[in-house]
Formats: sequence, C-alpha cells, structure tokens
Amino acid sequence: MHHDGMHFFPIDFKAGGSRSDEGLLVMNHEYINQSALHPDGPTYKQSGMRPADEVRKEVAAHGVSVVHVKQDSAGSWDIVFGSPFNRRVTGNTEMDIRGPIRGYQKLSTRFSKNGTQTRGTLNNCSMGPTPWGTYLTAEENWHGYFANGSQIAPREQTRHGVGSSSRYDWELAEGGDDQYVRFNITPTELAAEDDYRNEANTFGYMVEIDPFTPESKPQKRTALGRFGHEA
Repeated sequence: MHHDGMHFFPIDFKAGGSRSDEGLLVMNHEYINQSALHPDGPTYKQSGMRPADEVRKEVAAHGVSVVHVKQDSAGSWDIVFGSPFNRRVTGNTEMDIRGPIRGYQKLSTRFSKNGTQTRGTLNNCSMGPTPWGTYLTAEENWHGYFANGSQIAPREQTRHGVGSSSRYDWELAEGGDDQYVRFNITPTELAAEDDYRNEANTFGYMVEIDPFTPESKPQKRTALGRFGHEA
C-alpha cells in the first residue's frame, strides 16, 4: 500500500540505448489502511490482544517490493512470474546495521545482542537510486510503530516522538511471538540485551537494497543520519 517512491532499473537496453523493455520496478509501501487490509477492519480479542495473522499481514504490507517486469511485442507490460528477482522486503526482513554506530550499545537487543542487526524497515518514504545500481529507501515516521509504557522514557525516544501507544498495536499480537513483542520497547529485564528497549534505535535510517542480488540483506546506512527521513 501507499508507495510514493519508485524506480525502474533496466536489465538491458534496446538498440540505441535509449530505453529498455525489461527491468526491475522497485517501490516502497509507506503505511497501511487497516480497514482495507481486513474484511472487518482490525479486530481485538476480549483480552485486548490482536489476532497474530492480522498483525503478520500488516507487517508484511510494509517495506519495499522488487518486481521483475517486461514489455511484450504488443507494448504491454507484465510481471515476469517465477523470476528470482521478485521479492518483498518487509517490516520483518533481517537487515544489517552498517556505518559508524554499528555495534553501539544503544542498538543492543535480544535479537542482536551485539547491535549489528535488526528486523524490518518501516514507514518508507521516497527513495533514491545510486550510481552503482541499488535502491535507497527512507524511513520516515518510524517512531509511531513502538510503544514504551515507562513513566520516564530515554531522550533518544522522546526527542523523536515515541509514545506510550503504537500506531497499529503490533505489540499486542496474540501468542507473544518475538517478532511482535519487539514493538513494545518498555524495559522488562535488567540488561538491554535481554529485552527490546533499544529496538526503536535500529530505525530511522536510509536503507540500501540491492535489487539485482535477491539473496542480499538490506543495509541500514547509519552514516546518512537518524531522523524522520521525508526523502
């Protein structure tokens, strides 16, 4: 849903080099409309929790799509089904943290105790192609996806706008799966490496995706700054 950043990466050019009839269309999916994703809108159990399948669908609807497309002899474009290039980078895709703060203690979580990895990219706004053929996607309003129930939140959360409730209540997914628990960044253990108090610190970056290498992990480029990247 809601892609506002798109780029066509040609695979090969026609004679003359002015246009290509085959390539990879890469686009972001910034946010969702829950009422459009689910037949009856978002639902809550009597316990106040959300069905895990609904949350799974919403997380998967975020991120970036890489779509292999080709133009036929009649001039119509279509998806190349079965292409190894077709893939989704979602709010749960494993990613490497690169740049000057890789391994910094404020990035330590239960998922990546040494602060070198995270899961997902969220609220992706706009994009930019690089001269070397990769796609840069901007994480904008990522702060709204996390909830901290503490009376006093750390400065790196309050300055960005992280509050006591999240935009879609993903942390309330039934079953307590780790991939959803991480959106509740309230400290629950003695050490940061044993809970998700630092999870929000792994968002707010430019994310580099190599569309031509499907097996590659997206890279969060921390040298380009951490804030709400509008573009």
